[in-house]
Amino acid sequence: MTESFKKDDCPRTHWYLLAWFAGTRHEVLEQCPGEAPFYNGLGMAVIATALVSGFTLSIAIGYTLRESTTHLWPVTVVWSLIVLNLDRLLLMLTATRRLLLALLPRIVISFVIGAMIAEVVTLWIYAPEINAQMQRDVQHGIQASTKVATNFYSPQITRDQRAVATIQSSENSLVAQINEDMFLSNCESTDANCSTTHQLGCGAYCLHYRQVAASLQQELDAVRPGDENRIRQLQTAIAGINSSEANSMQILDSSARASTGLIAREDALTEIERAHPGILVQVWFIRSALILLDMMPLIIKSLYLAFSESSYEAIASSYKRRERVTALEIDLQARVERGRLNEQALADEALNRVRIQAQRDAQIVEEEAKWYGESSPRSQYSNEPDASTRSGGTMTPDFTDFVASMRSKRPHESLPAEFPRGLTIAGWIGAGLLAALSFTLWLVTDATHRSVAGEMVALLALISVASLAVFTRGFRIAPAWAMRATFAALLLGLSLPVIVAVLNL
Repeated sequence: MTESFKKDDCPRTHWYLLAWFAGTRHEVLEQCPGEAPFYNGLGMAVIATALVSGFTLSIAIGYTLRESTTHLWPVTVVWSLIVLNLDRLLLMLTATRRLLLALLPRIVISFVIGAMIAEVVTLWIYAPEINAQMQRDVQHGIQASTKVATNFYSPQITRDQRAVATIQSSENSLVAQINEDMFLSNCESTDANCSTTHQLGCGAYCLHYRQVAASLQQELDAVRPGDENRIRQLQTAIAGINSSEANSMQILDSSARASTGLIAREDALTEIERAHPGILVQVWFIRSALILLDMMPLIIKSLYLAFSESSYEAIASSYKRRERVTALEIDLQARVERGRLNEQALADEALNRVRIQAQRDAQIVEEEAKWYGESSPRSQYSNEPDASTRSGGTMTPDFTDFVASMRSKRPHESLPAEFPRGLTIAGWIGAGLLAALSFTLWLVTDATHRSVAGEMVALLALISVASLAVFTRGFRIAPAWAMRATFAALLLGLSLPVIVAVLNL
């Protein structure tokens, strides 16, 4: 009856193809055909999640590198395969409820990768607003750079221009004075009404004005070459300063327009969030949605394990227990064989010792016979038993050698044992404290866009403690060294927040 049920009622093999992506075993699923629709749907969810994850990563990379998404299809394919394989392996690990802790590393990986991709995808979604904000920032940057350049170069140009004006004003004053003296000299000699003496001809006043004009002309001729040289130097300096100002403004302008990378876009998004708090809520919804979408197959499997009685899981657990029995049988056989080999080695070692002792005694007797002849003093050893009979023909191993070998093995360090309940609670408290610390530091970094001292140390500590939790099956069964590591995780979870706080003061 069972055989006919399997042949007639179980789905065909190709029906299990999607279920394979959900980490199922074909021989187990054949025993429970009613579970096939769920695991086929879970397999489709795994495929969809992998494709979405690959597509979002290609969008993030294309946006960062300013490349078209269509050119990055190999990234989509490779990353989708990686996520697909990772999700399938983790779904296989969660085949029993007691191994739900295997989700913890996947949660950490999904959170880190999802947060990274979500940040860039968020920038991609709000690209129009970010571009507008960046244009405003560029205009403000150009105005600020122009003001800085003007404030730096304008005093130098003004000072040189004033020096040129002073030189030209001094020369113009001399020229005006010379013209005035020449006019008065001509007036004294040609116009009786203008003359001081009211007589025509170049008299004393006419000669005086001519001498003054000639003296001023000599002074002007003396200073004019130097003034012209000085004016040329000042004009050259003014032209150089103007050129430097133009170059500086061009460089500052180019720098302001070129600052359109990822950091500039992050700053622009931060300014938009400050101006519009509602966008900040939307951004966090997008980030959370992408992270949850990346973890969707594992969430579905966890809910299924937590709130339903699955025939597949029961049968899979039975298969695993049977495989453990087989593994235990092989392990016991290996132990027996190893014990036999150890005993054989000890016996061979004892036999070699007896042979060596016998050969040594024989050599001693032979040497005594050579020196003493027939009346050998070997009689003094006659009361001592022969080396071959002292131990009944066999040599037992020394007890000190046995103790030393047992100490070197230290089996309690490698054999698993159950955790005390208090130590299990301590391990979870340490893991929770490190998770809360890492999440808090990530929130602070994301809100301030500044690196926090100790952030990477906290993340590495969380990953290490999470790995320890997986190895110890939730801080329940592990060797002695893992128990000590669990207590160290509690101390680390209590002390690391204080250390990070002190480092960021």
